[in-house]
Amino acid sequence: MKPAEPVAAALPRQTAGQLFTGLGAAGLLVVVAGSFALYDSTRLPGLCPGMTCTIAGGHTLDRIHSEGLVSTAAFIVGPSLLALGMFLWSPLAPATKSTVFRGGAVAF
Repeated sequence: MKPAEPVAAALPRQTAGQLFTGLGAAGLLVVVAGSFALYDSTRLPGLCPGMTCTIAGGHTLDRIHSEGLVSTAAFIVGPSLLALGMFLWSPLAPATKSTVFRGGAVAF
């Protein structure tokens, strides 16, 4: 009789790792929104002379705040998701103590 072959029990963990790694990398790319906020802030003195903004200056100021908020959130969440994803995806992550064999037998 041929011994049972182990089933890959780590597959869901690695799939989650790939998902979180991708989301974390995408979050780091969103940090580029901060550069847009910095660029828009260079236009602000012409749109808000004497600390009084025109309508276009008000819209630009709102966009700067929004882009800065998105960039800050991505800067915090992106690396966290990336680290979690790399941990889960890594073969060095702690494996389960049990091995599942075809046929339902569990060995410790």
